[in-house]
Amino acid sequence: MTILVMDDDDSVASPLIHHLCELGYEAVAPAKAVVAFAESLDEAQAVLCSFNGSWPRRLEAVRAIARGVPVLMTAPQMPPAEDLLAAVRAGADDFVIWPAGRGELDERIRANTADRRPGATDPALVRFQADLERDQRAGRQVQRAMLPTNPMVISGYRLSHQVRSSLLLSGDFVDYFRITDRQFLFYVADVSGHGASSAFLTVVLRNLSRRLRREFHPRGNGADPANMLVALNGDILDYEIDKHVAMFMGVVDVEDHTLTYANAGHFPHPVYVGADGGEFLAATGKPLGLFLQVSYRTRTVPFGVGDHVVVFSDGVLDAMDAPSLTAKEECLVECAVRRAPDIDAMWGAAGVRDATPGPDDMTCLVVSREPSKAEPQP
Repeated sequence: MTILVMDDDDSVASPLIHHLCELGYEAVAPAKAVVAFAESLDEAQAVLCSFNGSWPRRLEAVRAIARGVPVLMTAPQMPPAEDLLAAVRAGADDFVIWPAGRGELDERIRANTADRRPGATDPALVRFQADLERDQRAGRQVQRAMLPTNPMVISGYRLSHQVRSSLLLSGDFVDYFRITDRQFLFYVADVSGHGASSAFLTVVLRNLSRRLRREFHPRGNGADPANMLVALNGDILDYEIDKHVAMFMGVVDVEDHTLTYANAGHFPHPVYVGADGGEFLAATGKPLGLFLQVSYRTRTVPFGVGDHVVVFSDGVLDAMDAPSLTAKEECLVECAVRRAPDIDAMWGAAGVRDATPGPDDMTCLVVSREPSKAEPQP
């Protein structure tokens, strides 16, 4: 498969071309002459176009010559939501973070070049499917733009995450942010089901959780994960969406260096990695959005220097080949102890190295207390 790499900066394009060749693709840079460029584009099965420099001009040139070739936009970090939407409207099909997201690059290329419409010969049906996929890709970019900065450092604690969706739209969501001067909150949410309705609820969750930030920060009160889960449960029920949410929520006190957490039906239990090894942060509770009357119990543990909290979604379990659930849980603890905070390394050790979409969304969030004080984030 031939892939055309378009980037104004050769120092960025060359490593990308080299990596694509290592993956088994034939990667080339576009020719400067118009005729030669058209010929090289005609031979390409996909185009990687960076957000560097004059990306609108490059994208316009591709779409003027080859409307059917999938175009994947690349950038070293998540661009602003307005840039993502502008790229989608201009004809972009997907987005990949490069080089940080190299583990996802091969997956996204294969997903965008695969024929997903066998036998679709009705032109109206083909157009409908194309429009639907375009809308879903736009929704995917909006979902990605809602995710927090990755990684982020808050008062010496480093937070990082990866979300791999089984479909274009994901029902998994991650968020973290400071609530008070001495506390920050993080959570992993897994919405039941797949597709657009589950993805819509992740948007609702993000807005609801950020409302908690506004409510707690002005008063400077200590944040209680159990009370916040109860509040979120009521809000989700008010939306009358036939969905429920499994969520693990934690609050870190950066002065006392403690983690207070509560669990609303999230499984597998998060792994705490300390000097003595790894253990599950076991806690139980009903998922959000199912019952009017719910209550949750908080637990508090010390958060030592160099320790990690690793939160997986259940989609990771589905992608593992271990013979039993117990074996999978033991594997997750071992992976966290040996590989945290490197998410790619943990997934690789767990057997999901190829980044192939599984039957369910897969998410990992890592919270680490760094050995030395890092620059705090606003």
